[in-house]
Amino acid sequence: MDLAALLITALLAIMQFAGFSVFGPAGRPDLSSRALSGFSQESVIILISIFILTAALEKSGFARWLTRQILKVSGSSVNRLIFLFSGTAALLSLVMNDVAAGALLIPSVLEASRRTGVNSSKLLIPVSFGSLLGGMATYFATANILASVLLTSASPPQEPLGVLDFFPTGGLIAISGLLFMTFFATRLLPDRKPAAAFRSKRPTGSELERLYEIRERTWIAQVDRKSPLCGQTLRKIGFGENYGLALAAIQNGRRQILLPKPEVEVKAGYRLLIVGNEERVKLLADKGVRIKPEEEKNTLSRRGLAVFELILTPRSEAVGKNLKDLAFRQRYGFSVVAIQRGGSKYRTDVGTRQLTVGDSLLVVGEAARMEALRKERDFILLEPSTADQPVRLKETTISISLLLAAVAAAAAGVPVFATVLAAALIAVFSGA
Repeated sequence: MDLAALLITALLAIMQFAGFSVFGPAGRPDLSSRALSGFSQESVIILISIFILTAALEKSGFARWLTRQILKVSGSSVNRLIFLFSGTAALLSLVMNDVAAGALLIPSVLEASRRTGVNSSKLLIPVSFGSLLGGMATYFATANILASVLLTSASPPQEPLGVLDFFPTGGLIAISGLLFMTFFATRLLPDRKPAAAFRSKRPTGSELERLYEIRERTWIAQVDRKSPLCGQTLRKIGFGENYGLALAAIQNGRRQILLPKPEVEVKAGYRLLIVGNEERVKLLADKGVRIKPEEEKNTLSRRGLAVFELILTPRSEAVGKNLKDLAFRQRYGFSVVAIQRGGSKYRTDVGTRQLTVGDSLLVVGEAARMEALRKERDFILLEPSTADQPVRLKETTISISLLLAAVAAAAAGVPVFATVLAAALIAVFSGA
């Protein structure tokens, strides 16, 4: 859709340049620049900036955090779920576009529906109405932005509407609408069964770790100052080749390296997150490494690692080979920590075990690399739920702070387009 819009815009500009009358009289090629003139309008700048800030908020994991908080408070009560989701949508719509607010919450609603058994039709419609109700009370709704811009271009020009001008009337309407949905919507909303793809509960990475029974095989290994491992690279140590262990992450203070590369050098004080058999892990104790089991609550997935399943396809070229033959970690950047075949689970020497059709591989790595595996014909990637993934606190704090600062500055009299554009640019350049 976005590509089609860009192509149409370019085509219209070319037509004007070629002598057709599109943006003005024919024979005026200089008018072809008018194809982009809309981007100079304040309303367009505001909407683009708000969508950038919303994307930053979504990327930070804020929606996942919201889902967890809502489920803690609501349990499986339909009325509480309706109130919390519609109220959250209304609150988000006060500082962002109502469409963006609704889109931000859709994954959360579907996840809550899977986990509570409440049909998504009971929750999606309240989110839609909640975002519209919140949009009535704020300047940042698309219609309200356009109305304000039209006032300035009227004849004679009039004063534009301010950020808080919609709140007295729109706020009362929003509160009334939210109360109505909370107490009466359950009787009026449709109760349709969603499609199977949306109804089935996808396991989180933490749940997969329990299913494959690798929680009791996850260890923290702290490297002492006098350890002979200090100064050696991971390739030279060979956790996989020499010990049959999988190194999932290295923690150095607050810094964490997920699935570190072989060139990383081990230093004193490093805490190594290792997955493997207890007997083999204890071999590291002779190397000046202190071993202790990882806490039950600190699953690999909650640490930020992507934990998911791969299924071998019937005509996979991986059939009959092992992971070492495939150079799986080098090729894809992931580690396989367990294999399930029928009712049996294998968690030791998985790198040398021959693969067969239907094998399910439990894979650990960085989520950013998953796209390459999605395109592979030899494997089927079963998408996990990301509900247990950690919130990127720094990025979330930056995104929310920028949104609130932009609204506060606009309320204080600074031009709205300038405040949201500045906030969007800061978000982009700060990496939020």
